[in-house]
Amino acid sequence: MNFNLKLGISSIHGIGVFATKDIAKGEKLSGDAFPQVYQVTPEDVPEDVLGRHPRIATKGNFAYPDVRFQAYMNHSDDPNYDATTDVALKHIKAGDEITEDYRRIDGWEKVYPWLC
Repeated sequence: MNFNLKLGISSIHGIGVFATKDIAKGEKLSGDAFPQVYQVTPEDVPEDVLGRHPRIATKGNFAYPDVRFQAYMNHSDDPNYDATTDVALKHIKAGDEITEDYRRIDGWEKVYPWLC
């Protein structure tokens, strides 16, 4: 399991995606991963994940990730994440917000006219 991302309050806009550990340049982030079913012990998962999946405490099955992290990534003109390749563009420190450049999305001009 890759617990290197979490949601949090963004200083850029609303909710954002944040690194839970240092992420090296070129490292895959699994920002658009589909959920998989796991069975683990509480000691194996971060507290924020345990809080959303209390069945972990009884070794019950749970699906993770429970969100598509890319849906919450905010735009930056100087992004640290490439959503196309799903890798870090530069070193990202634990606690840093992970951002992408919306202009790399096909049709961005229609969806994000404020970037024109």
